[in-house]
Amino acid sequence: MAIAQSDVGIDVWESSTGASASFAKLIDVTAIPATGSAQGKLEATVLSSSKKQYIADRADLPDLEFTYNYTASNFADVQDVSEELHYFMIVYGDGSGAVIYGEGNTWVDAVSRGAVVEAKFNVVPESIDFKTALEVTALKTA
Repeated sequence: MAIAQSDVGIDVWESSTGASASFAKLIDVTAIPATGSAQGKLEATVLSSSKKQYIADRADLPDLEFTYNYTASNFADVQDVSEELHYFMIVYGDGSGAVIYGEGNTWVDAVSRGAVVEAKFNVVPESIDFKTALEVTALKTA
């Protein structure tokens, strides 16, 4: 049993035809975002309580900001799937992943001397669904 997972082999795929359709590799990335966040809470303390009381707030899906190396080709590939709803899939090194349905946009990040030019790809998700390695393999070959 593995005790941890490496960043080796992580990449991003996309499908414009549906969550159960075949996904194609979109881009190699240098950084992927967290796919969740801590749930908020609402204070609901009643006057008779000596301690504050809370209830869970609505779940929030974070904006997902990927980083990739800028080239004209990479940028064009990401622009092709930007500014409209698409299915995106993060594939982790162990083969599992997350399917994200959302709208993306891309831009070239700030550039400084002596650094690789990077671009960002942001997705505002409507849903994020985690998949097993078997499910990811099926989506790649559907």
